[in-house]
Amino acid sequence: MGHLQILVVLPVQEVHKQLLEQSAPEARFIYASEQNLSEELLKTIDIVIGNIPIPYLQQAKQLKWIQLSSAGANQYTQKGVLSDKVLLTNATGAYGLAISEYMLSAVLTIFKNFHQYRDQQKQHGWHYAGQVKSIYGCTALILGLGDIGGAFAK
Repeated sequence: MGHLQILVVLPVQEVHKQLLEQSAPEARFIYASEQNLSEELLKTIDIVIGNIPIPYLQQAKQLKWIQLSSAGANQYTQKGVLSDKVLLTNATGAYGLAISEYMLSAVLTIFKNFHQYRDQQKQHGWHYAGQVKSIYGCTALILGLGDIGGAFAK
């Protein structure tokens, strides 16, 4: 049996490459962007780290595992996309804090009209942009308390 061929389609820095390669020194890592994928390469791949387009998966006949960089995996779970022998894992839990902080900034942007003031600042103008609100004492309805919703609720 030859070395595992691991295709990494994420943009990684040298430090990340070193960490990956240290974690599996017996494997051969191939770093490529979606534009550099070929049928020849995909035929030899055992593991994919990152999201590749579904049509490419049909060419990866040796594929044993795909680790998605996204939390969502819906398109990869459709019937016929992956063989039953392929392990599918995703990045659930990786984005809760970052996305919930973004959501907080979006709420503040809306409540305080920041987007309008930002646009005025670019044009060197300052005009009343309408009534602003405070989030102090507000109640938010959060549908779904998964990783992102739970972090936002906190």
